[in-house]
Amino acid sequence: MVLCANIIPKERKVFLEHIGIECKELGIAFISEVAQKYKYSFIDETTSIESLKNESLITVLPDSVSEDEISVWIFQGNPQRYDILNALSDEKIGNSIHWLVNQHRKKIKKGHIGLIWMSGQDAGIYAITRINNDPKPMKENIPEKKYWINSSKEHDVTIRVEMSIIKKLINNPILKKNLIGINGIEKLSIMRQSQGTNFPVTNEEWRIIPNSKLIES
Repeated sequence: MVLCANIIPKERKVFLEHIGIECKELGIAFISEVAQKYKYSFIDETTSIESLKNESLITVLPDSVSEDEISVWIFQGNPQRYDILNALSDEKIGNSIHWLVNQHRKKIKKGHIGLIWMSGQDAGIYAITRINNDPKPMKENIPEKKYWINSSKEHDVTIRVEMSIIKKLINNPILKKNLIGINGIEKLSIMRQSQGTNFPVTNEEWRIIPNSKLIES
């Protein structure tokens, strides 16, 4: 028996291999390459690409934002701690998801844009969201809690925001490897220092990032 998945937490891999089940991690990038080879399209792939081609996502910025004001934020998650992809796919969670705010608590505001970023070998942006409230002590919704790999304080009331998902890019993410080297993105905060949960994105960087998707497609 072989278990194939995009992410297999270390403790689960150790247990499964101990009882004779081989584990193979097949990352999103690898799966996308196989899909392209056999001309397979995921359900959300065409929608994601076409929407990015036909819509100017910069228009989702708040009207009152000045050029120098930060209003786009990366919300990073570690797939070894939180099963991001399955959480984003869960119909019970739908298009409303909570996220921890550990940095920039006074600067992240209701109406700003959130970019859900998964770390790891397939690091990149997997969803674009609208932030629904200023950071405040909150609990997650019950359907979200089961995606934490280990029980921890993340389940408790802590500083979070609730976000409405504008676009999901689960099978067609904006990968970090495709952002590296693009003029104007080289100083993106999460590229320079990846430790943390919340990272600012300048308005100019946000004008470039959606277009980077078209380079891949």
